[in-house]
Amino acid sequence: LGPTIVFDQERCILCRRCVRFCREIPKTGELGVVNRGDESLLELFPGSELANPYSMNVADICPVGALTTRDFRFKIRVWFTDGVESVCNQCSRGCNILASRSNNKIYRFLPRRNDAVNDTWICDHGRMSYKKNSTGRLTAPRADGREASYTDAVKRAGELLRATLDAKGKIVGVASPFASNADLAAFRDLLAALGAGPARFSVPRGESDAILIEAEKAPNAAGCVALGMVESNEQLGRADLALVLGHTLTAEVFGEVRNIVLIDTHESALSARATVALPARTFLEKSGTFTNSRGL
Repeated sequence: LGPTIVFDQERCILCRRCVRFCREIPKTGELGVVNRGDESLLELFPGSELANPYSMNVADICPVGALTTRDFRFKIRVWFTDGVESVCNQCSRGCNILASRSNNKIYRFLPRRNDAVNDTWICDHGRMSYKKNSTGRLTAPRADGREASYTDAVKRAGELLRATLDAKGKIVGVASPFASNADLAAFRDLLAALGAGPARFSVPRGESDAILIEAEKAPNAAGCVALGMVESNEQLGRADLALVLGHTLTAEVFGEVRNIVLIDTHESALSARATVALPARTFLEKSGTFTNSRGL
């Protein structure tokens, strides 16, 4: 039917759930039932395809498996997976999700009902974002450009921090709106103990709509603000050491910073530039909370 959905006509019982969904939620109306009586068929309207930003939801509401997603089709038997409750991290809406897991691997995201946030839906972009958890990961600690054990990398970070404090150098903190409230609170307390002042953060922005998709492309900007952090994309200026949680700021912003200690989940230009880079768990690999744009 389109780039995301495969239709097995012989399974269809003409319940029209998918037709109603396309008319009432994205309001695109690509699907309809043509002909009458025992010749009735589910079809696309001529010249159209099922390609709206919420198209994959029709697979969730199909009661007979006539509509399946191209991405998940024939990957694994669903009864071999279990659904772990989580929250999508692709925008500030905070859609509730179930992460289908088997053998320590995520196979798909499904929407989880929360009438105060996302009803029973999720956008296609958020649904497919599960792939980002395993690709491009920062897998090994690095110190001074070389791979190191976690113990040695943390020791090197401690040496940099101690040397900067002894020399009364300038320490700055940069947080990430993709981090959990617990991580951000611990980071804030660390910076306060070091006399480094409030952390700054940057929020990626993009397109939005009137259904679920928010312009803020991070799940926890509201959490950063609530914890006293400051949004800024400006140059950091001269600093002896930057403690960084995540990589939403570009490497160019750190141009005049002597040393960077980075805690992050994925490789980036900043991890290549960092003096010490420490791998971290993603939101799917630990417990925590986000605060969405409505303060929930």
